[in-house]
Amino acid sequence: MSITSTAPKCSTLLRLLRTQNPNSRVSFIHLATAKPSVYRLSKAHPSSSPAPPPVISQLIEVIKSDDNGSSEENGKLVDLLKSLGTHSLSSDHLLQIIRKLPDSSSVLNFFQHIRSASPCPDADALTSVFEVIFERASREPNSGDKLLDLLNASKELNIPLTVCSATLLIRCFGKGKMVDKLMLVFNELEPQKRDSNVRNVVIDELL
Repeated sequence: MSITSTAPKCSTLLRLLRTQNPNSRVSFIHLATAKPSVYRLSKAHPSSSPAPPPVISQLIEVIKSDDNGSSEENGKLVDLLKSLGTHSLSSDHLLQIIRKLPDSSSVLNFFQHIRSASPCPDADALTSVFEVIFERASREPNSGDKLLDLLNASKELNIPLTVCSATLLIRCFGKGKMVDKLMLVFNELEPQKRDSNVRNVVIDELL
């Protein structure tokens, strides 16, 4: 690679360092030098009060219907979610359901229904669920914007990013030239999860 071709990218890195706050700047400067930490991936676990199987089957049937997205079907979905009462959906149930939805936008809409109509699943139980959702959105058109919407939704639900999710987001934002979002993911990732692999992915996308 010639010096001329790398100059614009180097200037972008320098601009990032100048515009970031001191804490963010320090984290970026140490990307290639900090020692990796040992971390444990968050594991999804069922809620202590799981939803009854018949309701899950009904939810899936509503989602699979040809008229999904209509006001009538949305009404059925809300009624079913409200019928859960004090129960909540486990991560396994959520994975069954979201695989029946046509795209990540529908998944996001479904989570909005969950938040308003039923007990929200435990945040730790949703970490692996969002891994699946992020991966799915990354294969769709306009993936950068969709991933950003999903990232914001995960923050609202206080769902921590796993290393797999963070790496995928960093790669996708890098390919989409969304450098500020790329750095946002890295800077907000829990320190113990910023291992050498994650730092190398950030460097690859910035250079």
